[in-house]
Amino acid sequence: MPDLRGAISAARLARLYYGADDAKSGGVAHGARVFSHAQCHHVPQVYDGIAAGEAEALLREFFAARRG
Repeated sequence: MPDLRGAISAARLARLYYGADDAKSGGVAHGARVFSHAQCHHVPQVYDGIAAGEAEALLREFFAARRG
């Protein structure tokens, strides 16, 4: 995921929207919090938790199917 966060910053995206947090290995609101580092030269507006329940369910189903 670090490449995606770097791409978001390099592309100078104005806004980042996402639904499901990843407290274990996320990097925006949890974990590395890459956009809050001094080395980050561009910080998008972050809108998180959009349809969080549905997003979490989709991710769980997707990865459960891949495992098995």
